[in-house]
Amino acid sequence: VVDNLHQEYEDYALNNQLPEGDSIIPIALVSDRHCNVGMDRVISEVAEKFKTLIVATGGDDRFSGTFSFEDACVSGLADRLGTLGKKFVATIGNHDPRGKETANDENVLIVDGNSEVVSTPKGDIVFLSTRDPRRSKFGEDTVPKDQDEQLAALNEQGLELGELACASDKTIDILIAHDKRAAETAILNDCD
Repeated sequence: VVDNLHQEYEDYALNNQLPEGDSIIPIALVSDRHCNVGMDRVISEVAEKFKTLIVATGGDDRFSGTFSFEDACVSGLADRLGTLGKKFVATIGNHDPRGKETANDENVLIVDGNSEVVSTPKGDIVFLSTRDPRRSKFGEDTVPKDQDEQLAALNEQGLELGELACASDKTIDILIAHDKRAAETAILNDCD
């Protein structure tokens, strides 16, 4: 995969000009890795090739948030990115655990309900996210189980994100929601 990535990047770079300049802060977004640590090397290579300063995740970095080994699913990528000088910003998806255990690695910045400033050599980026309101654990049904209740919970999350963005004393540069339906609701908030 990494060999193919190198060739694809070379082909892409020959035919496309990547944006550059002091005001450009390259960011990569990954999501739903579900503990696929084999992709850490690929994600790191993409970050290096495209000179990203921040790798952000849309959540579900863990398998189900149920097993103790899952901390390695996040810390391995965070440590790898840290050695490359990259920041790692994580949001909480429905398969990620809740509480303090989500932020037990100093190389990971968890964005959960507050705007978080991530500093880079090219400037600051302000992220905002809240945890996915659904909860999925290995061997159990997603909570809430009912589809209408899930949609209502995602709508509530989107409303909350919109309100937090409007109330923030910082301009939100990047808003991340694990489910696009929450993000769609959030961006419709016109900050009355």
